[in-house]
Amino acid sequence: MEKYEKISNNKFFKFFEYLYNLIVVNMITFLTIVLTLGITTLPALTALALVVKGLKERDEFPIIQTYFLAYKKNFKTMMITEIPFLIFFIIYLFNFFYFHQMLEEYAGIYNEIAYYLTIVIIAVALLAFTNASIVRVFFPHLEIKKILKYSFVLMKVTLWKVIIMFVILILYTFLPREIWLTFGLPFIMLSLYYFIYIELIHSVYSKLIPQGYEAQKAINYAIEIREKKKDKRK
Repeated sequence: MEKYEKISNNKFFKFFEYLYNLIVVNMITFLTIVLTLGITTLPALTALALVVKGLKERDEFPIIQTYFLAYKKNFKTMMITEIPFLIFFIIYLFNFFYFHQMLEEYAGIYNEIAYYLTIVIIAVALLAFTNASIVRVFFPHLEIKKILKYSFVLMKVTLWKVIIMFVILILYTFLPREIWLTFGLPFIMLSLYYFIYIELIHSVYSKLIPQGYEAQKAINYAIEIREKKKDKRK
C-alpha cells in the first residue's frame, strides 16, 4: 500500500495520469460533436471546459460521468448561445470562399485585403466561440445575451493571452499532417487547447466573479452524482 502511494504521488506518475485524463475527455468531446453532427458543439465544449478546469483545480471526480452531467445541465443555454455564432460563421465562411475565388480570378489589393481580413474575423469569432464555453463555466449566473457579450469583451481584458491562443489556433490550422500524427495531436487537440486557455485566464476570470456567486465546479457535479447513486440504492 505504501509503495502504491509513493508511485501515485510521484510527479512522473501524476503527469501521465493528467495526460491520460486530457486524452479521455478530448475523445469524449470529439465523439459527442461528431455523433451530433456538430450541432451540439458548444454544449460539448462547455462540458470539456468544466472538466479541464476541475483537473487544474485538482478535484477528485469521475471524468466521464461529470462530463455528461455538465453537458446535460448546460445543454439548453449553450445551444441557444450557439445559434448566433453559427449564423455568423455561415455568413463569413461564404465571404471567405467568395474572396478566395475572387483573389484567384482577379488578383488585386482590394480582394487580397478583404480575403485576409475575413480570415482574421473568423479566427477572432472562433476564439470568442471557445471563450463562450469558458465564460459559462466561470460565470454560470449570466444570461445568454451576456454570455455572448462577455465572450468578446473578456478577450480585451486578457488581450495578450488571447493573442497566444490566436497563435495556437493558427498553428493548429497550418501544422503538417506528419506533425499531427507524430505527436498524437488528434487525441488531445481540444483538451490541450482548453488546458492552455484555462491556465492563462483562470486567475483573471476567478477575480471577476461577483461576490455571492461562484463558478461551476467539477467537484459539485461529482457530489451530485454520488447523491443520485445513494438515492438509487435506497
